Amino acid sequence: MAFVPKTLDYTVSPYTGLTRQSWIEAGTYLLEGVFQNIAHFEDPVVMPRKETKVTYPHSADAVWEFKAEYFEGLARSFFIAAPLIHDNPDLNLCGYSIRDYYKSHVLRACTKGDPVSVGRYEELQEMAGDYNRAFQQTVETCALVICLWVCKEEIWDTYTKEEKDVIAEFLRGYADGNTVPQNWRLFNMLDMAFLDMEGYEIDEEIMHRAFLPTMQAMDGTEMVIRLTTIPVGHLMFMHQYGICGMAMRSSRISQQSLRSTPIN
Repeated sequence: MAFVPKTLDYTVSPYTGLTRQSWIEAGTYLLEGVFQNIAHFEDPVVMPRKETKVTYPHSADAVWEFKAEYFEGLARSFFIAAPLIHDNPDLNLCGYSIRDYYKSHVLRACTKGDPVSVGRYEELQEMAGDYNRAFQQTVETCALVICLWVCKEEIWDTYTKEEKDVIAEFLRGYADGNTVPQNWRLFNMLDMAFLDMEGYEIDEEIMHRAFLPTMQAMDGTEMVIRLTTIPVGHLMFMHQYGICGMAMRSSRISQQSLRSTPIN
């Protein structure tokens, strides 16, 4: 069934009639569709696949890809859920407390040995037998910290110190780990910004090795446009380091260790 907004106000929004409430309705509609595919509270967010050639997992042997599938489902649906949780902490869909589901599954995703663990960075290196590559999980950690910031009072602040430490240690592996020298550096930076804002020690040198080449790879205007597409991430990043314009410079696309990135 196609989504039809219940709330429209063409005085507030002359072209579409969409209001804040309309977007809440749209998010609720999408999230309800997601949870219709989750049979049990313990199950991860894995949607039915229409094909298997393009989307991963590609091979039953690629365990890290199954873990990436878990993480992508969790993190991308959390983009929808986080603002809804912040707006209505008691939101219940398909018989699930949405706040309780994401609080539980975020911690489980970051916990080594849990059946729905998405894998720490060091674990994935060992699984893949490659200590120089980057993993899809790096992308999803960025989504995770943005969403934890959006519904900070409802989820992050309700974890115990020990639970926060588990999540922080998980994030640190990807924040400091290999990345790809283009927009992927933003993922590492936002992970580090979140950790720093929550009182965890970060490697300032790695932060600067990620920050400077990214700014050099695009002019300041494009950088602002890219960051403002994720406003919370933008605020987190600006809070920590700010933005300045730099000359355009090409960037070679390859996997890269931030520890060895030259600072120009």
